[in-house]
Amino acid sequence: MAKIKYFHGKYYDFGTTNTSFLTLANDLKRLGVKNWSFMLELKDYSLAGVDPHATNKDGSCALTKDQISRIILECTRNFWYYLREVARIPDQGNPQGVPYKANRGNIAQAWCIYHGIDSWLCLPRQQGKTQSALATFTWAYNFGTTNSSFIFVNKDGDNAKENLKRLGDQIDLLPQYLRFEKLDNEDDGKIIKSRRSATMYSNAINKNNIRTRAKAISKDSAMSLARGLTAPILHFDEPEFTNYIDIIVSNSVSTYETAARNSKQNGTMYCRCFTCTPGDLDSMAGIQAQTILDKTAKWTDRMYDMTKAEMEDYVAHSFGDECNQIVYIEYQYYQIGLDRQWLKTMSAKIGDKLTVRREILLQRLHGSSDSPFDQEDIEYINDNIRPIKKQVYVDDYYRIDMYEELNPE
Repeated sequence: MAKIKYFHGKYYDFGTTNTSFLTLANDLKRLGVKNWSFMLELKDYSLAGVDPHATNKDGSCALTKDQISRIILECTRNFWYYLREVARIPDQGNPQGVPYKANRGNIAQAWCIYHGIDSWLCLPRQQGKTQSALATFTWAYNFGTTNSSFIFVNKDGDNAKENLKRLGDQIDLLPQYLRFEKLDNEDDGKIIKSRRSATMYSNAINKNNIRTRAKAISKDSAMSLARGLTAPILHFDEPEFTNYIDIIVSNSVSTYETAARNSKQNGTMYCRCFTCTPGDLDSMAGIQAQTILDKTAKWTDRMYDMTKAEMEDYVAHSFGDECNQIVYIEYQYYQIGLDRQWLKTMSAKIGDKLTVRREILLQRLHGSSDSPFDQEDIEYINDNIRPIKKQVYVDDYYRIDMYEELNPE
């Protein structure tokens, strides 16, 4: 049922059937975020209650031409509408897929991607971080940018290809009128089709393309791979399991910055996006990734209330001159709507404490057979780490983590 509210000069859809967005908006409001309603925005309020996927009994589109035109325009102008109402994630046994499920982690990264802020998202295993990132790229590929290049990097070439296929699967779950599979040239009568292969997609309408890269097997090949990352949109999936990731990232900065600067000048999208679960600090890839993580800025929900310039200023001041301009985003299972029973069930199924600590509790640990430390000592240290109770910001930029409440007396 349509339930539109108007405030701060914008319309918001509080009647959306995607309740995960309503839940998250309320959570952010409760946490004190002033701009808590951004993800519910609806520019064309006539679309309230209209299902972009509506079909007749025979499977044909049930929408009018006017509604289709309005939906296409809304997708082009409103990133959050696309994620909330249009995007579909593949789901085994469900040919229609499932709606994008918003949580504090994937929406924080979507916010960064949309605003051209580099981000590194860490969530428990199988909580949709990669599919969520691919949903943002699906929007960018079809609506968000033009004449642009995307590059997918992973721990190996096959996984990069798999992510490209996942993006294609998301496109295939869109209504036919949003897939943009071909361009009919009325001047010469030619039909130009969008192209797909295992390693490259190209969009016939807006001239965007996506390519994958094979893994680096040596320092030299890593440097060669890095120099080839000339694109304004880069996705690094599983970077903590990617050999030579430090070399790849550091040596790709100059080529990426050039592409990103051009995109910024042209008003199109640019970002570096990392998605991962914690790696093994006794492995080469884990050690190399940690050198990147050590120099990241840390996400705060306060960024929702910042302008683009304020966000860039916050990131720049977060780690001084050594900050690599990547925002690290991490949320524990209980911060994204999961409970203790889920933790118990997953722990029992996994059956390995070290794996649970890494993949579920997001702890970067020493403790493999290569570690010089006893596992019992490592577990004792981690069990005695005290949680942060409060965060205080000095001069808007400098964060102080409080482990005990200050006594005002």
